Amino acid sequence: MIEKFIKIFEGLHIGYGLTKRGSGSNGNGKVEASHMWVEKELSHDVVRKHLEGTGANIGIVPITKDNTARWGAIDIDEYNFNHKQFTKTLRDNKIPIIVCRSKSGGAHLYLFTKDFIPASQMRDKLLELSSALGLAARKDKVFPQQTKINIETNDRGNFCSLPYYNSKNGMKYAFNDDGSAASLEQFYELYDKYAVDPKELDNIKLKLNDKAEAVQDGPPCLRILCSQGFPQGTRNNGLYNLGVYLKKSSPDDWETKIEDYNRLYLEPPLGNIEVENIKKSIRKKEYGYSCNDQPINAFCNKDVCRTRKYGVGFGNSSLPEINNLTKINHKPQPQWFVNVDGERLELETDDLQIQARFKKACMEQLNMVIPRVSDRQWDTVLRVLFSTVQIIEPPESLSIKNQLEDLIEDFVVRRAQGKTRSDIFRGVPFTADGETLFRWKDLKKFLERQKWSYDIRKTGTMIEDLFETKEKTLNIEGKRVKVLTMKAIAKQEMSFEKPKYKEDDVF
Repeated sequence: MIEKFIKIFEGLHIGYGLTKRGSGSNGNGKVEASHMWVEKELSHDVVRKHLEGTGANIGIVPITKDNTARWGAIDIDEYNFNHKQFTKTLRDNKIPIIVCRSKSGGAHLYLFTKDFIPASQMRDKLLELSSALGLAARKDKVFPQQTKINIETNDRGNFCSLPYYNSKNGMKYAFNDDGSAASLEQFYELYDKYAVDPKELDNIKLKLNDKAEAVQDGPPCLRILCSQGFPQGTRNNGLYNLGVYLKKSSPDDWETKIEDYNRLYLEPPLGNIEVENIKKSIRKKEYGYSCNDQPINAFCNKDVCRTRKYGVGFGNSSLPEINNLTKINHKPQPQWFVNVDGERLELETDDLQIQARFKKACMEQLNMVIPRVSDRQWDTVLRVLFSTVQIIEPPESLSIKNQLEDLIEDFVVRRAQGKTRSDIFRGVPFTADGETLFRWKDLKKFLERQKWSYDIRKTGTMIEDLFETKEKTLNIEGKRVKVLTMKAIAKQEMSFEKPKYKEDDVF
């Protein structure tokens, strides 16, 4: 039972997340919880405690260090969610997603593949399904939340809380095809039934009727809405966006066509006065689609829309999708990661706060140029990011202090050492009489080669505090040179037992 659970939710092997349920909830009904990251491989004992409900709830990062995945999930924070009806919708459309109840009464929708596939492919398919199913308003709730991670920079991606915590009596269970609660054994049967051969992934689609053809080469959201119908209360905005599409695709007769679309695709159609007001708005200037408003935000797939002839287009001046802020709570300076159109961006605090530095980081790391927005808009972006920030308390092995101590030990003990003071000019440290001498510029080059990203001035201050370094000016071979001195670090001697061989052993 435990082995199969680990196999089904296989992901990033170097660690896992733990979620501890709080006693309260926020204003939307979501249960408060604290999260922590454990930098070690998942053990059978930890999984057993998860399934028994005697430990914390496990979370796994779906994306591996090779940027592949064999499962993903859509997280739905809707606490009156109709799991049974949604399961029926999935089965009617032959979509092999397994619905699980989340701790707050929402849902996690899991998609499994029999083998590992590129994480970008898994995420793209889930975003496509999220759009088709009207769940796309929150793209940061699709796991894997990144297409790539770089574990060398401490990026661990984002973990997804797993089902079947306290499997016998808990509330995080899957739903059978008939809408009944599935035991852990039945969940395994659902997995065996619905895990997808990667070759079949492209065939998983929501069925659209002929009405979708009304929007040729246009936004996928409008194709879906024409097929399924525009919800009550959204018809004005729906017709406005159809009008924007028609003005792009049929600039000569869009005003006539918008009246036809009103009759054919809105139920019931809007009145003449409302239609004329919408025409007047579109006629004034070149308006764009209202992607952030209902009803189309729930069905938005901006990546696909950009590829469509009459979609949002590559030349638009709007910001890319910026979401999923993660804070690695290093001391004294935290490390930040954020998604930009699904790509992972590493930041310092000033890079996040100052828009110009954020733009520069996008250029350097992602080869992406993003438009500048007003300071007020940028403040709004930050407020939205921080409303869902995930704070990870790093293990000691990931702390800035611990990593720096290891690197300094590498520099002064484990690499080439000078035999005389003059070897300092070759860029290597020299140790004698319990004291190690080295030049700051040589240590700085070493740290840069190790891809040390922490602020170099603060690094110097930290080294001074950790190792009580002092600066001296020495005369070596008639040359004055400034060096740093520190107490010598004892070299760890490794002892090996000499193997015993028999005379007839062959090598």
